[in-house]
Amino acid sequence: MLNALPFHWAGYRLEARYTYRLHGLRSSSDLWAGLRDNIRREVRKARKRVEIVDDLGIDRFFDVLSKTYERQGIPTPHSLDELARLEEACAARGAGALLFARDDAGQVHAAVWVVWDRNGAYYLLAGAEPNLRTSGASSLLAWEAILRAGERTDVFDFHGSMLQPVERFFRAFGAHQTPYLSVTRMSPALRLALVARSGLRDFTGRG
Repeated sequence: MLNALPFHWAGYRLEARYTYRLHGLRSSSDLWAGLRDNIRREVRKARKRVEIVDDLGIDRFFDVLSKTYERQGIPTPHSLDELARLEEACAARGAGALLFARDDAGQVHAAVWVVWDRNGAYYLLAGAEPNLRTSGASSLLAWEAILRAGERTDVFDFHGSMLQPVERFFRAFGAHQTPYLSVTRMSPALRLALVARSGLRDFTGRG
């Protein structure tokens, strides 16, 4: 939805953001041909090292996800309780899958959560074990998520990211850049504080 003018009139904040979407998921050969060479290499490499399983539970997923944010020095934005409630809702509706890449020693290299509705499938959350990130497991899981989505829908949405390395990863799957609007509401006090902070940054010349 790109027409959010009524929200603007009502005092909401509008911000342009970008996601990456794949259309036409029925042909796995076409999807494979659309991958960049480095992604195909990563998928092939990972297939020799890990297997894909989907029965390890939300606790294990949260553990991998938390390590991903910890590696970047960012607090995990979702609690285990929040994700458990969401997983329960998805399971009750048959609307998602938790996918894990696990090696013969039982180590989980990466995990992906894909969900879907009548409009498409969404790469909701993903994480990787910091010490095992070179195995190619993240690329393999993204590829598997796309293939599974193709059994239910014709659209796969990578769920957006404004981070350059993440954007580069999504684009390498042949997905197309698609703009969308982020609509948020701030209190007058918070809006004033942000404006003041921006003005101070401009005045001091520091970003």
